[in-house]
Amino acid sequence: MAMSSRSPLINLKKSKDTLFLIAFAVYGIWSLLLQTFFAARWPLASLENKVFFACLFLLGVREIIFCMRHQNGWCDFVLLLVFGAMARIAGYFGHPFGMIFVFVFCARKIDFKRVAKTALMISAGVLLGTILAQHMGWIHTVQTVRDGQIRQYLGFLYVLTPSVIFFNIVALHVYLRRINISWGELIALAAINVWFYTKTNARLSMILIAVLLCYAIVIKCRPAVQKKMIQNKLGVLWPFSFVLGAVMTAAVTRFYSVGQANWQRLNLAIGNRLWYGQAAFKTYGVKPFGQTIAWVGNGLQASGKPVAGIYNYVDNFYLHYLLNFGFIFSILLIAVVTIALWVMLCKGEGCLLMIFALLACHGLIDDMILYPYFNTFLLILSPYLLLGLRALRICMKRQRRARSEKEASA
Repeated sequence: MAMSSRSPLINLKKSKDTLFLIAFAVYGIWSLLLQTFFAARWPLASLENKVFFACLFLLGVREIIFCMRHQNGWCDFVLLLVFGAMARIAGYFGHPFGMIFVFVFCARKIDFKRVAKTALMISAGVLLGTILAQHMGWIHTVQTVRDGQIRQYLGFLYVLTPSVIFFNIVALHVYLRRINISWGELIALAAINVWFYTKTNARLSMILIAVLLCYAIVIKCRPAVQKKMIQNKLGVLWPFSFVLGAVMTAAVTRFYSVGQANWQRLNLAIGNRLWYGQAAFKTYGVKPFGQTIAWVGNGLQASGKPVAGIYNYVDNFYLHYLLNFGFIFSILLIAVVTIALWVMLCKGEGCLLMIFALLACHGLIDDMILYPYFNTFLLILSPYLLLGLRALRICMKRQRRARSEKEASA
């Protein structure tokens, strides 16, 4: 029986994707387990260099064999410069962001749905396994009390981590299923969302997951709503969700006043985050290339003991990285996201725009959205940036051709 002439190309593409997925799976599982009390039982921290080198080897082989094309060389080079600069700034302060931007860069030529399915299995497996392990007593069981409500860590080092992982799971599931999502799936996800809220009291994650599930219900019942949301007059605002989040953060940090009752009520409602944000801004200031800051938060050590020191952590995504890595890093990051979202708008990707808008809201009190094992959608940025750069290249070629034709006819 004759084989299809296209089968070698299909096998080549699968091999290319498989190398990336293996590297991502290794990095994702290790990174998620490092956020759990399994870190006290297994020498996970000591594996950092081995995990990084293994991932770099797999990604490097993939790039050399499959991805480097001369016709798209300048597009790849631009992306490499941008992500390389961001990784260098973060790496200067000892932050393992280098691997994050390596993954984002290498994801520019991969089927994101395969990445999403892999991330969904990894996240669900680690989340369920960790909860069961702490329930069985294999790892530490820790709980605290806030506003009279018991908050359980569910086997993780930080009480909000399970809800952040679950938000990523729901977003991935809605993205993959879209209008085909069943009522049973929606009901199950809603019930699990309520369960996580009762255990962790993670209010923002609970609200944003509820909004995303409502969106899934709307597009299931009325699929045309997806296009209407991005084609109306306000649709142009979708790509600027992270810009709006940054502006809101700057305004609140600037105008927050301890002496005003309304500000104080808002501050208390979100756990004194406004006060800590403004205090950090006044203490450290903003520098072009960032600075070393010894953050002390509410997370626990692998032993189950609190981190020593006076609490000063700023978990606002926009402010945290502005203070730590400087305004050049922050401008690059938000510009990259905004350009990618603009291309999504042009492509009519309403579901992705909704997810990123919710992530922008999540970033107001959560800095963990810059980790691909908490936010897999980071990896979809580079494919859309590549589309934008290719469109720019075509536009420039057309302009040069038109200019040449005009000069020839003159």
